[in-house]
Amino acid sequence: MPTPKQVQQIKQLCGDYASEELLEHFELVAALPSAEMVNLLGPKECLTLSKSLRSFHPVAERLGGIVLDDPDTSNHHLLLTVGPCAGAVLYLDHDGDTRIVYADLASFREAAQQAMEEESFLGDLQEPGGVMLKDQPQLSALVAELLEEESEESSAVILALLPSLNLSNKALLMKLASSSDFFVVEALAMAIALRPKKLLKPIAELCAKHKHPQVARAGKQALAKIK
Repeated sequence: MPTPKQVQQIKQLCGDYASEELLEHFELVAALPSAEMVNLLGPKECLTLSKSLRSFHPVAERLGGIVLDDPDTSNHHLLLTVGPCAGAVLYLDHDGDTRIVYADLASFREAAQQAMEEESFLGDLQEPGGVMLKDQPQLSALVAELLEEESEESSAVILALLPSLNLSNKALLMKLASSSDFFVVEALAMAIALRPKKLLKPIAELCAKHKHPQVARAGKQALAKIK
């Protein structure tokens, strides 16, 4: 169980997001068998890693990330505590696609139990793409705000959030397709390829005509998926 001081620190980390759910999570995790390949954190380790990660990683800092595990791979699952993302769990992948992979802590724990039973890394169980968040208007507003900042840090956060957009906000998609960061445009094309719709064809065409070959290739792959 967390100490009174740890409870206070957890509440400070959670901000406006209800910390009771995280405290309950620690109780449930304490009852689970430990597994090195999953390594779910208790409150002490969680606080230490969360503060450290927020000090240098833009996604963890901007989305209020709280580190839930440490399988010694440099990748972590983070509980998000900010805005439309609050309550969801993001997979911070340093060598791959950072994205939201679970809608809530309960889903994360279920997956962790499965990983322990199968003696596999939790990150290996995740499907491509991201979890659609319920509050799409607020998510779109957050992505639009990040686009206006035009910085490497804001682009990193956009890349993490883009897979959770339902791709219905055409005005936002046009802005994403016109981003000066080609990684953002490529991520948009990849999202369309995963969830192709005829209405998205004009956006995919813009990506396919991009001057950067990496983006153009992703755009052409998106177009090929649209029937």
